[in-house]
Amino acid sequence: MKAAFGFLSVLPFGGSPRRSTLAFFAVVGAVLGAVLAAVGSGISRFAGTAEVAVVMVAADLALTGMLHFDGLADCGDGLLAHLEPERRREVMKSPEVGAFGVVVVVVVVLARFVGFMELDAVSALWMVVPLWSLARLSMAVALTRGRYLTPGGIGTYFDRTTLPWWVVVALAAVTVGLTWRFGDVRGVVSLLAVVVGFGVTVAFAYRRIGGLTGDVLGAAGIVGETLGLLVGGLRW
Repeated sequence: MKAAFGFLSVLPFGGSPRRSTLAFFAVVGAVLGAVLAAVGSGISRFAGTAEVAVVMVAADLALTGMLHFDGLADCGDGLLAHLEPERRREVMKSPEVGAFGVVVVVVVVLARFVGFMELDAVSALWMVVPLWSLARLSMAVALTRGRYLTPGGIGTYFDRTTLPWWVVVALAAVTVGLTWRFGDVRGVVSLLAVVVGFGVTVAFAYRRIGGLTGDVLGAAGIVGETLGLLVGGLRW
């Protein structure tokens, strides 16, 4: 568990990735989501919805050390530009951020701001707990089922048997929990939106570069979370 926290957040935990690490990705997501929800709920007592949304966006960036947004920017530059597959991967490895990456990050940050603001408006800030958990569970599943392209990256620590069966049970529990929280179809559809956003991003990466990298996983998680937020904030 320490390795999972150390890899996915800036919380003071350490440890090298090992076979059991992936099993705790969903736990880390739930903890990060709970912290965000607690922060948003706390300041909503004396701040407006826009202020709450700004603080939650900033808190999320701080908790993750902007790790996933770095991947999002790299994917924006590498996957969206008109390049050959090998050149795309070179661009994604570069520390520089180009116009595509900047635009993608700005659009996603604005979308997350709107999503957090709408969630606050419908008193559903705690929805981020299962959404964040499912996004990281999706990362774990992708790592054990996908084609990882980066030699020596975190994907090299795992194989198709790493993720235990009880993670599937955890996914079912997340679904039931979110549905129970809202008592209507919104919960299930929001979870589906996370999976769709994650899956579309991964599929796009496969088409562009032929597989997964750490940047792709981070970007897919961000896209999934954001789509789930926006769907959850709709007036049903």
